[in-house]
Amino acid sequence: MICKWVQRLTPRLAVGGLTFPFSLLARRHISRCPDCQVVWEKEEKLTALLRQAGELRLRRPELWSEIEKRLVAVPAARARPIWQTVTAGALGTLAVGLIVLILWHRPVDREPVPISTKMDPFFQAMIQHHITLSGDPSVALALVTARQTR
Repeated sequence: MICKWVQRLTPRLAVGGLTFPFSLLARRHISRCPDCQVVWEKEEKLTALLRQAGELRLRRPELWSEIEKRLVAVPAARARPIWQTVTAGALGTLAVGLIVLILWHRPVDREPVPISTKMDPFFQAMIQHHITLSGDPSVALALVTARQTR
């Protein structure tokens, strides 16, 4: 487990991008583990080569201008025309909207809750009192329906 951790951190350790406690732990492990020593040596060689390439770029700018010309000469990946992108987006939105519409208006297979004529007298008196005070029977009807679904 620690070998995987150290081997993942060797690139950062090689360029000096690892903070103090982690760099100390990684170096200590590398000094004791032969497998991690091999990985560390390869990473050091790669880092040295990359530094040399950076120095070479500073010394020979014509080399890098030649490389840039060759990169520009390579054809870029062809992008889709804007109308294809817009059409695909519109069709995707339309498909999602259609699915939502179908799911929203699908028939429900539940039977309506029958209203029972037998009601608790106390609850019935509360509903009558509410209708008398508020003058709004719709709220009372909702209370009756909620009470019966329990």
